[in-house]
Amino acid sequence: MNHVLPTPRARIVSMVLASVILVAIGLICLRASLSWRPGYLQRLPMLQLLWVGIGAAAGAGTCAIGYRRVVRAGWALYAIAVALVLATFLFHPMRGVSRWLTLGPLTVQPSEFLKIALVIALAKLLARPAATLRDQLRMMGGWVLIVIAFLVPILRQPALGTAIVLLSIAFAMLALLAPHWWMPASVAAFGAVAAPLVWRFGLHSYQRARVLVFWDGGDEQGAGYQAAQSLHVFGSGGLLGQGSGSFEHALPYPLSDAHSDFVVTVWAHERGLVGVALLLAIYLLLAMIAIRAARGASERAGSAIALGVGASLVLHVMINVGMAMGMLPVVGVPLPLVSYGGSNVLSTLVGLGLVTSVLLSAPLRPRALLDDSGSAR
Repeated sequence: MNHVLPTPRARIVSMVLASVILVAIGLICLRASLSWRPGYLQRLPMLQLLWVGIGAAAGAGTCAIGYRRVVRAGWALYAIAVALVLATFLFHPMRGVSRWLTLGPLTVQPSEFLKIALVIALAKLLARPAATLRDQLRMMGGWVLIVIAFLVPILRQPALGTAIVLLSIAFAMLALLAPHWWMPASVAAFGAVAAPLVWRFGLHSYQRARVLVFWDGGDEQGAGYQAAQSLHVFGSGGLLGQGSGSFEHALPYPLSDAHSDFVVTVWAHERGLVGVALLLAIYLLLAMIAIRAARGASERAGSAIALGVGASLVLHVMINVGMAMGMLPVVGVPLPLVSYGGSNVLSTLVGLGLVTSVLLSAPLRPRALLDDSGSAR
């Protein structure tokens, strides 16, 4: 990375170009997935572009403010994000769940904003020095409180996919930034013990059905329909794909979430495995830039922000592509900047704006994540 993109400016330009390409791929897939849908859905590409514009402005504004100021406001931002999630319960449920807020002509999903707020709050928490056991226990207690604050309302909505992503981000940041190994190890042990209880009492019947279909297979006309059809269409693209417009004729019946959860299926069918490899390479580039920003940050808070944003991107891609390929249960996780969804686009671009701020703040000679004693600087 140092030799290919030797300067912060080169990394920032590469990140912007990668984001533009991902948005373009998303618009291509969105147009293909909606070609036979009702007329009112044909406006979704324009709405997506509107959200991209809002997100780009928000990302640029976040970069101008600077990650240090954003991290200092971490607790307040996280509290606001949790409050917005709680506010969804005051509105009439949409499609049987309480996940959205209606603001005039726009509908927003506060849980997407919670993802970037979580990264900011954990960066503020985990950037603190914690050389003694007492400090580590206080840090661990803060981490638990942050997790409980999002987990209870998110599971109540219910939004299993969002809960999985948020938990994964929280654990990844703890594993990467905790001052001692016992902290992530204790969380992993507790998770293993709690998993059966969550399965029995924390999930709805339809959520358990999706997981069971994944493990056992079958029921391709019921709970497993979307996953089975996605896998069929994904594989039918072959090496080079069936070409533009071919997705319209891929199935006798529409894949209902092709513009969101299964957008990579559309891309795979029309552009093949080569196209999917290109898509994944772009995400890999973004992840590498985030890692490089973390390594070159002038302080631990900057490292934490960059690692958190990078981890969020990687987790979203892994889960979304895994769903489309039948490697993971269908839990409703978008593909960043490609899936339709303004809230996710806005959250992603704000995250990339924070990474840009970290890159611009990097010293001429990068420092390590930890000082020579192994403790947080």
